[in-house]
Amino acid sequence: MFRGHFYRGILGLAAGYILYRNLLMCIPVGLLFFIYSTLDKNRPRDRKIAAMSAGFRNFLICLEPLLKSSETFSSAYFKAVDDYEKMYGSDNLLPALKSGTARFRINATAGEVLHHLAEITGIEDAYLFAGSIESSEETGINIIDITGHTLGIITEKIQLRNELFLVLSGKRFEHLLVSIIPVVILVLLSAGTGSYMAPLYETTAGRVVMTAVGVIFAASWYAGRKITSIEV
Repeated sequence: MFRGHFYRGILGLAAGYILYRNLLMCIPVGLLFFIYSTLDKNRPRDRKIAAMSAGFRNFLICLEPLLKSSETFSSAYFKAVDDYEKMYGSDNLLPALKSGTARFRINATAGEVLHHLAEITGIEDAYLFAGSIESSEETGINIIDITGHTLGIITEKIQLRNELFLVLSGKRFEHLLVSIIPVVILVLLSAGTGSYMAPLYETTAGRVVMTAVGVIFAASWYAGRKITSIEV
């Protein structure tokens, strides 16, 4: 985690040097990049939730056939957790699944266990499944049918997310190229025509202009990132 923040800080130092050609003035830019990286909690959190959502789907795949051969939902849940651990090892979802087995041992209902699982993981699909199971406990609907239906919904959602990810990957690459090209042009001009670019780096007005350029570039980068960030 810290390594990623450190690399972004180094990137900020490089960006500051390209803007100002001054070692002292690039340090605040590097610090801004580092601070922003430490404050940006959404990216690692979103990746973790996406991984747990895929894991929850795999758990339902383990659970569905066991419901047909087990007497109770709790016994099927125990066996599904064991199978999940054997197949996928210890991941971020497994501790939450095992906390569900502990709640079953104190005679909690299936709806209560699954709702607790949804709360500690933050997985939207887990809330969907918990609500469906709670409804089945009240109405007497077949839990096997509900599990299969929920599994189908989650599978379709993951497929749609993957398709969108492929489309957005291309758009992000285009955004990256559009963002990098002005920087490359600036570097080439600075290297090839140093005297022509000198006023931008040696005068107060030039540094104000370069600061404005940096702000505009940062705003366009942030806007592009937000536009290409779509949740399913």
